[in-house]
Amino acid sequence: MTEVDFYKPFDTVNRPCPDVPEPSKDILERDVLFGKDGTINLPALQDHLVREGRLAIPDITEICNRAAAIFRTEPNVVEIGDEVRVAGDLHASYYDFVKLLEVGGDPATSQYLFLGDYVDRGFFGCELLIHMLALKVSYPKTWWMLRGNHESRQLVEHFNFKRECLYKYSIDVLNAFLSVFDTMPIGALIGERRFFCVHAGISPQLKKLDAVATVNRFRDVPESGLMADLLWSDPLPADAEGKDTIAFTDNTARNCSYFYGATAVRTFLRTNSLVALVRGHECKDQGFEMQFPRSGQNPFPTVITLFSCPNYVDSFKNQAALLIVKKEKIHFRQFTASPHPYFLPNFIDVFQFSLPYVAENLTSMLLEMLKYCSSDDNTASTGSLAERRGDILAKIQSVGRLSRMFQTLREENEAVVALKGFCDGQLQKGLLLGGRDAIQTALSSFQKAMDLDKENLKRPNAEGKKPDISDEHTVGSLRRRKK
Repeated sequence: MTEVDFYKPFDTVNRPCPDVPEPSKDILERDVLFGKDGTINLPALQDHLVREGRLAIPDITEICNRAAAIFRTEPNVVEIGDEVRVAGDLHASYYDFVKLLEVGGDPATSQYLFLGDYVDRGFFGCELLIHMLALKVSYPKTWWMLRGNHESRQLVEHFNFKRECLYKYSIDVLNAFLSVFDTMPIGALIGERRFFCVHAGISPQLKKLDAVATVNRFRDVPESGLMADLLWSDPLPADAEGKDTIAFTDNTARNCSYFYGATAVRTFLRTNSLVALVRGHECKDQGFEMQFPRSGQNPFPTVITLFSCPNYVDSFKNQAALLIVKKEKIHFRQFTASPHPYFLPNFIDVFQFSLPYVAENLTSMLLEMLKYCSSDDNTASTGSLAERRGDILAKIQSVGRLSRMFQTLREENEAVVALKGFCDGQLQKGLLLGGRDAIQTALSSFQKAMDLDKENLKRPNAEGKKPDISDEHTVGSLRRRKK
């Protein structure tokens, strides 16, 4: 056994892992962040945030207020040039966002459009928002940001962005970000009305594109209605029955809004002289998916889904994609995940993380005690114990299962915590009893991760009735489905 000298002083100077960059200890000084003319020092800001540095709360508030003032001047549907890089969901993956800028090009010379969902599920939503809003302030006419369904009070409370803000800053910073969310546009048109871009999709209430201009976006995301559908709806899955004939049907995957089919999309595009709908909102294995292609000699898709967060929640192992639009042509640039600093899921502390080690030892002690009470030597001398032998054996089996679960928790603690991180704290029943192989299988593939994450797709506690669907074609589709 190796002897440890507890009286030997610890080395508090040299880093145990010198190859890991040291986090920034100091708050970025205001004179470094802002120039005398109020411009933001973007290189210094990025370098500081990459090193896990913090900003002063008044400086964050100023960036938020300046960005919100710009958003307020923009219409609900912004019209942008026909050469642009379009990105889908980012979900607090700041280090992948830095990689995205390398793939897409310098924001000073390239135009960008982001489709929403900047926060939740990842660990770096604060850094991502600060950097993106600083870019909006610096390049207001070429840096475009739409609102996603996660840019809402309900979801940041339900998932982990509120916890992140409280862990890194304060409730004031969260409120500053929420105020910005309430000002973001909800749609974009690329080029001469060629592509309509939105976070999620279309709505039964959306016939003419002009209807989006009448939406009151300066509020939290409502439970139902046109704005909710733009931020929550989905195209019918590729294997769904009637995807080519059904217009709209209830979105059971989200617990709100609608699924829309190829018929609804083609009608909307034809009515508004558009080429395609570009949206995010769904994780894709390759980072993008082209859906509902046209028939005939022009199979160009009517729906393009983008997802720009690689290895979503550090478990999906998916690629990310950036859509490059250049006048009449489009192409995709894919990229993989970048390494990032480690946080325990949902920002739990080390004491919570250590509970499986304590619990395993306690269950082992209890198991030994029950084995002793149930042995022949001890039960033969005591009639009452002998009569309860069956009950004691059942308890031994139960505690044995608990012991197995806690042993798995201890041995695979990081993997289990990672799973709980994107399963909203709830693991599949019986998963721990399956041991290491079951956990690794759950983390091993995109489809497995998607299955585990299904509950997180739903809107929490969604209430409110959907409006009546008056469109004749849509009503007919719903009637056929109900039959």
